Amino acid sequence: QDVFSGMPNLENLGLDANIILFTDDQLKFPPFKDLKHLTVLSLHSQRRGIGQIPSNLLQGLSSLEMFYVGNTNLAHLNPDTFKFSPQLWFLDLSKNALSEDHSIPAELFHPISRLTKLLISRTQLRSLNFLLNANLSRLSTLKATGNEIDLINKTLIQSLPRLEVLDLQKNTFTCDCDNEFFIDWAKNSNSTQVVYLNKYMCSYPSSLRGMSLSAFNTESCTLNIDFICFLCSSIVVFLTLLSSFVWHFLRFQVVYAYYLFLAFLYDNKKKQSGSTFQYDAFISYNAQDEPWVMEELIPKLEGEQSWRLCLHHRDFEPGRPIIDNIVDGIYSSRKTICLIT
Repeated sequence: QDVFSGMPNLENLGLDANIILFTDDQLKFPPFKDLKHLTVLSLHSQRRGIGQIPSNLLQGLSSLEMFYVGNTNLAHLNPDTFKFSPQLWFLDLSKNALSEDHSIPAELFHPISRLTKLLISRTQLRSLNFLLNANLSRLSTLKATGNEIDLINKTLIQSLPRLEVLDLQKNTFTCDCDNEFFIDWAKNSNSTQVVYLNKYMCSYPSSLRGMSLSAFNTESCTLNIDFICFLCSSIVVFLTLLSSFVWHFLRFQVVYAYYLFLAFLYDNKKKQSGSTFQYDAFISYNAQDEPWVMEELIPKLEGEQSWRLCLHHRDFEPGRPIIDNIVDGIYSSRKTICLIT
């Protein structure tokens, strides 16, 4: 517990490639509590791994600025890990297994708001969304190579306003419109250098596997409002001209087609209603021929042939429009007899 008690002015401590294990029992007395001036601590590449960093491991290291804990078999980080080291500006977590959800909680970074460089390469990460609420407004360098990251969204980039260097090589990017913002931003950003962008390769979909991410055509994802407005206005103009032409030269045919269509609908309605014929024939004639109809035609058909005829003076419903009476009379009769003289 007092292994470093005689070195209060120690500033740089490297314990790489050792066999150091930290358990809660062993950390009843924090090992670095007397190193108040320590600025650099490296625990990189422990042969048996650290496992999990206890929440009080860094107790006493109020001046700590750089912390290396890569390749130590870390699987989870306690949210209170850095609460004793508010001056930390460099953090290396590379080569650990941090793929599980909440392995890196956003609260982990709240005490170290001065962090400017973060290395999380080869940590099996599938997403960088833990940075959304990390409040890393000063982060300038982010290196996350060799992970399984497939998507970088706009919100993530906006949460890192001072980002200057971004390295995401050897990740499993998806080449579709979900990455449209990142691709355009990586190509055109004047404040952030995306390292070796031309080496970022598509992993999904399978048809684009192996293609450079920067070669994906993002224009196909953009809705061209100007073109749509032009297309709509052109269609409106064309339809206006076409309807004017049709009405001027074919208006009688159009009117005829309209009434023919109405008759078709009426006929279907009558057929679906299952109504039976009330008359054998509907008689259509000119008023000047009425004497002949009354004296010759009706006695012949109704008297001798026993037909049931529909006659306007006898069978039309009083008070109804004449057109409605005629239509009902026609559709209520098996045949229509049109008298032409």
